[in-house]
Amino acid sequence: MPKTKKNHSTKEPHPTQTKAGSLFYQWTGKVEGLKTFGQAKVACTGLRSGETVRTYISAGQDFCKWVKANRGYKDLAQVNREDCAAYLAARQSSGLSAWTLSRDRTALTRILGFDSQQLPIPERKAADVKRGRGPERVVADKYQPMVAFLRASGLRRHEAQLLEARDINVAAGTVTVRRGKGGRSRVVNLLDKNTLSKIQLDTKAPTDRVFDLLPKSINVHGYRRQFAQALFQRLAGAAYGSAGLDKGIVRRALAQVSQELGHGSGRLSLVRCYYLK
Repeated sequence: MPKTKKNHSTKEPHPTQTKAGSLFYQWTGKVEGLKTFGQAKVACTGLRSGETVRTYISAGQDFCKWVKANRGYKDLAQVNREDCAAYLAARQSSGLSAWTLSRDRTALTRILGFDSQQLPIPERKAADVKRGRGPERVVADKYQPMVAFLRASGLRRHEAQLLEARDINVAAGTVTVRRGKGGRSRVVNLLDKNTLSKIQLDTKAPTDRVFDLLPKSINVHGYRRQFAQALFQRLAGAAYGSAGLDKGIVRRALAQVSQELGHGSGRLSLVRCYYLK
């Protein structure tokens, strides 16, 4: 009689395969209900990008575990504002960053419908930011053309990974980002279009990826910060913080840098805190 092969797999279930009726199952159902992929931004109030959905799912896992352990609820409808405030306070006490707390609060208010003004969290401060998300590393010679392009474009990691040859206008020195953060698109003006001659676009078909591989060792955010600083200096005529800069010029330069980075033109404090200081 043939032996039956036993399954020793320890693979964890996908979040959406969690137990029906559980808190996390209810949370993922609410997230799924907010998905509005493919809808025009002007007519959309839901979640338009997979990245945002994954962020909310991740935040929900932590929150639902805490609720189960500390409140014993079996229905998300039982969660109130005081519970959310207590959760954020516990997260803060554990040493999590202001950025993570902000992410958690956004998820809670969006999914559960609470007012963010009633859930105060610490302000994000420049002194708490770890520059470049890691130390500067030595980059192999074969990746130097990629590094030069990242410094000239300021793209996020996933934007550079998804970039296709057709997205680059060599003559104009511009890059079209089709799927930026939040599903938004934008056109970036390269600081130095000569960097395009080093990435061999002429060997690629229009829909080929520009970069076959973007190693984890490449400090993309660090180059993004260098792009922001160089662009601000070009627009304002001096480095950020220089004495004598006209406030109006500074504000217009900050708005342009914010726009080029894909944050929109209104995230001036974010640009100052995370990219220029």
